[in-house]
Parts: sequence; C-alpha cells; structure tokens
Amino acid sequence: WKPDDCSYNIGDHICNLRLITAYNTVNELYNYHGEPIVLEMTSMRCSDCQRSSAANDYMITMGGNIRWITIIMENEAGMNPNVSDAKRWANAFSLSYFYVWLGGRTYIDIHNGKTGFPYSSYPYYVLINDDLQIYTVVEGFDKDEIVNKIADLKSSL
Repeated sequence: WKPDDCSYNIGDHICNLRLITAYNTVNELYNYHGEPIVLEMTSMRCSDCQRSSAANDYMITMGGNIRWITIIMENEAGMNPNVSDAKRWANAFSLSYFYVWLGGRTYIDIHNGKTGFPYSSYPYYVLINDDLQIYTVVEGFDKDEIVNKIADLKSSL
C-alpha cells in the first residue's frame, strides 16, 4: 500500500488528513498509523451532532484504546469552521483541543469517495483499523450502533 493509493471508501486505505486543531496547530491522520481510529464528522448546527458529542465520553470509554478524532465540517452558519468555532465545540463537550480538527466542505464527495468522504448526513463516523484501512462507516447518531461497530472493529484487529 502506498499513501497515494487511497480513497474515502470502505475497504480502502484512507487518504491522509492534515488539519488544523482547536489549538491552532496542524495534526495528521497518518500520525496514528498502528492505532484504530474513529473519525466523527460533525456540524455545529446539527442537533444529532450535539447529542453525539455529548455522548463522546461514554462512546470513547466503551471503545477503549481507540483514537477518537472529531472533525467539525461546518459551523452554525453552515460555513467552514475556524479555530474559535473548534474551541467553543471542544469546551461545550469537554473534548481535547488536540483531537478537535477543522474540516470543511472540501472533504465531502458524495459521488465516488475519491476526493472526500461519501456521506450525505451528520454526524458521520468513519472507523479505521490500525493499518489506516476504512473498516466501516455509520451515518447518523445511534450510540448503541456506534459502540457495537467499535467492538466489531476491535475484534477484527
């Protein structure tokens, strides 16, 4: 597998994401090679996203040893988020600034998943195995489904 041979589709190796954190520093997804990861794509204006982020502590605890990264795809106005937005989100839900990243609409590709995530609703979860391969996705917020999918991911490692 070569990093250039990637996509955002189930079964493929995910493309690297170099995104700004709520600390206003850059972090890269590929820094976590060797760890299972949950990417949670969220919108600040989405009520299910707010419920999801409020339940993150529970889902992270149930996942155990899973790297959890929240990517804010849009702010309350439907625009790309900024660092201030990310800090407000992190503070509202007691999330680590280091693992709240700024995304945006450029990471959405509902057509083929080659240039962005192929999703159409928030929240959107991407579960990634320790080799940076997309194991599965979950669209919408269902706490039990997410916890069960994380358990499935862990048992596949």
